[in-house]
Amino acid sequence: MCLTRRDLMKSAFSASVLAAFRGREALAQGGQEMLWVQVMATGGWDQLLFTDPKRGLRDYGTYQPRQAGNITYVDFPEVAPFFTAHASRMLVFNGIDTFTNNHDVGVRHSMSGSMLEGFPVFPAQVAAALGADKLLPMFTAYDYNEAGGLIASNPIDWRSAQGFAELKAVERPPNVYRNGPGTVSDSSTPFLPASLRTRLEAAHVARTQRLSDAQTLPGHQKGTAQYIRAHAAARRMPELDLSPMVTLPMGVSSASRLGQSMTLGAAAIDGFSKGLVTSLLVGLGAFDTHGETDADHRAQLDLVFKLADFLLVRAEAANVPMGVVMVSDFGRTVPREGATGTGHWPIASTLVVQNARAASQNRLPVNRVVGGTTGEAASNNPDPGTVLRARKVNPTTLAFDDNGIKITPAHVYRLLRRAAGVDASPVLRDFPLNIEGADLVVT
Repeated sequence: MCLTRRDLMKSAFSASVLAAFRGREALAQGGQEMLWVQVMATGGWDQLLFTDPKRGLRDYGTYQPRQAGNITYVDFPEVAPFFTAHASRMLVFNGIDTFTNNHDVGVRHSMSGSMLEGFPVFPAQVAAALGADKLLPMFTAYDYNEAGGLIASNPIDWRSAQGFAELKAVERPPNVYRNGPGTVSDSSTPFLPASLRTRLEAAHVARTQRLSDAQTLPGHQKGTAQYIRAHAAARRMPELDLSPMVTLPMGVSSASRLGQSMTLGAAAIDGFSKGLVTSLLVGLGAFDTHGETDADHRAQLDLVFKLADFLLVRAEAANVPMGVVMVSDFGRTVPREGATGTGHWPIASTLVVQNARAASQNRLPVNRVVGGTTGEAASNNPDPGTVLRARKVNPTTLAFDDNGIKITPAHVYRLLRRAAGVDASPVLRDFPLNIEGADLVVT
């Protein structure tokens, strides 16, 4: 069989188009079957007010620590609905040692598993390993979105969303027509015939590939490869809908940060369904409650739990398996800072919550608490100097063990990498998660 130059160009063009649809095909054939979401509670949330309660150290008033299965929570109205709805599909890590009370370091550590600058956050790790060729590998709706150079990080907010219509128009076929007999233009007569447009596109692909093949430096090779992926993926930009039909919970304004985050989260779920998105990064702030009361902090917990609940329920309705990793910089101090506030405390909690479709895949155990802190939840007069310190655990049995290990964010994310199926991905070779001791065995 003899192939002409034109045949080769057409084959190259077809390959580029095929690359743009690889995400959708992988989803349909059972490749990636879960949308991983990271919800960041910026500022350092107070786990004593939800999943690691200690009596006598916070103002619980008439509210009580309760159990939903094996999960302990405080039945504040801002907290209880989320836990009663999702505790059966929840994995809680208490007593995580972040080793810091610095916001910058805490954000990096809690979101990536490493304190190093330039280390990609968890959604970027997943996106780079499972869907770097998609239109938006990591759908980013949060300020800190370090991707470590693995993928392009393109933050989206309500301002940028307004300009997406123009960007989407760029990838549509040109709306230019030749003049017909006696008319200004004839929409049935394109300026360039479809066959010629195909040849031009194939020529562009072939030229780009020649430029890529000519590169000898690793950095240049990586850059041209990213360009080729982006160019192929961009053809699907008209399919991206950043303003999906969304019914927000009662009392949530579409103009609020919470409302905007919910709308963009819904867009990411829709994008995942179409094979345009691999992971989602979103978050809410104002948890740095120096000098503020427990009630102020609870109001912020209400917002972040409403956001996570909205995403889980929306994904379930859209037949999208979802796992939500909820983290914060660190925790809050046991003793009061001033009359009513709290300071920074390196011991933190992380929640991993799945919707029913994700839980049915058995990637992670559910209704489990791993780790813990000193001080009894039922004690009315604990000694603040001995409470909320990380307890060591046996990494295999997970029982408390003074000769065991302290759980760190790296332990958690090594577990999550395994659950996501990216722990052996070569693209993460330069971003190892280092731990002391053995991996956690959570079954």
